[in-house]
Amino acid sequence: MKILALAGFLAGILAAPTLARAAQPPASVTLAWDTDPGSGIAGYKVYYGAASRAYTNAVSVGNTGWATINGLKAGTTYFFAVTAYGASGLESGYSAEISYTVPVPPPALTIRVTPDRQVILDGTAPVGHTYDILASQNFAAWTAINTFTVGPTGAFEFIDPAAARYPSRLYRLHEVAAQAPLPKLQIRRAPGQPFVLDGTGQVGHAYDILASPDLAVWTFLTNVIVGPSGSFEFIDSAHLAGAPRFYRLHETTYTLPGTLPQLQLRVAPGGHVLLEITGQVGHRYTVLASGNLVGWTVLGTVAVGISGTSQFADPGGNSAPRLYRLQESD
Repeated sequence: MKILALAGFLAGILAAPTLARAAQPPASVTLAWDTDPGSGIAGYKVYYGAASRAYTNAVSVGNTGWATINGLKAGTTYFFAVTAYGASGLESGYSAEISYTVPVPPPALTIRVTPDRQVILDGTAPVGHTYDILASQNFAAWTAINTFTVGPTGAFEFIDPAAARYPSRLYRLHEVAAQAPLPKLQIRRAPGQPFVLDGTGQVGHAYDILASPDLAVWTFLTNVIVGPSGSFEFIDSAHLAGAPRFYRLHETTYTLPGTLPQLQLRVAPGGHVLLEITGQVGHRYTVLASGNLVGWTVLGTVAVGISGTSQFADPGGNSAPRLYRLQESD
């Protein structure tokens, strides 16, 4: 009877725990409840789990009115209840339940610079979240230089191999949505006016705008970097009238400036030199040749197709040793 009375008493007056977050790390929470030292209570148990009234953990905390629960996962909602037990081990029913969502700590970046000016970014962020690393020289235009998903440790490291090219470089993180929207284009045009392209894309990402008269050959028009609003506008003033024009977006990969375009040489049947060219889709490149690295002669131009590659044959390449290079055309 005494235990039953004790259980009834506890069920009636045991207050719902209150959360005390001060001085607690993000993965911890402190619960408090009313106690009654004269009622024969031997101790209390805290029950908790990620679903209401479906507790997967229990912690005996002794005869005290508070407990700190550690090891909680950031971003997860937990449900808590408390019971009391007597000296014989008989346990009361659950108290009123409360829930608590563990705060997700904001991502953080620290920067290290080695003696040879190599910049290393060390960061922490919520596990499983995906981020773009954005870089800027002026706090105005930000460009995505890498994308990564945070691993199980919650920490990451990135080396910016392009940092030494700039007198100063600024960095920040931008979280990528779980289902990032695809880049989009909308076209509008007033009578007698040029086409206006309204686009949306990932903040800080760079896109080439390509145009085609026939959906087969695509020509590079310009490159845009999406600002913090997630949108951009481009006016195609070079096409006021004439044949229909199609447009598309091609995301510029995280390739460092200067590493593209690339050339590979091979000799085709008949002795002709064949240049295998890799470059940005829709971009045009001028092929230059030289016999001494001083005087350069223009051989022609090529446009890189959707595959990111193109070919150029130099029929005079077998007459004498020749050096080649590419220069992007306007």
